[in-house]
Amino acid sequence: MAFFSISTLFQGKHLANFTISTLISMQKQLFPLTILATIIMSLLPACKKEDNFVSPETKTELLVKTSWKFEKAEASPVGDISSELEACQTDNLLIFSAASASSTSGTGTLDDGPTKCDPSDPQTSSFNWELINDGAVLRSSVILFPGGSADFTIVSLTGTSLVLSQQMTLDPYPATTVTVTLKH
Repeated sequence: MAFFSISTLFQGKHLANFTISTLISMQKQLFPLTILATIIMSLLPACKKEDNFVSPETKTELLVKTSWKFEKAEASPVGDISSELEACQTDNLLIFSAASASSTSGTGTLDDGPTKCDPSDPQTSSFNWELINDGAVLRSSVILFPGGSADFTIVSLTGTSLVLSQQMTLDPYPATTVTVTLKH
């Protein structure tokens, strides 16, 4: 014996008005929607987002992009020492050049800017530079700041800012870490 019979199914409250013609009518209404859903689903994987990936600029590209000008200097533990520097020091420009973007070395020019500390000094002087320790250190062939060394730790390098630090000794003060921020 079955749990229910076909006649019992069609006599139930919910299925009493359900007929074959109703089923065919529903199929006719759902068929276009089914086709449309199938078309949309088949087109979605074909829609591919454009690859607008731009590889980040290398440290060399950022360094040689344009000239760098003094923004501020800080000494540990004193803080901002920018006001201690003369205008003839803060208007200087550093210009880096490289043979290619993948290069880790090149030449540079130190331009004394509009105000020279010593009128007899040349307006520009050349130097060589290289990125060492996987680009963590910028080495210059000349000492760019009195009391400093040829190696600068690159604290940060972006499209608009270059932050360098190094140990400096300026008599009569003890050695201190000085951080210089340059901008475009």
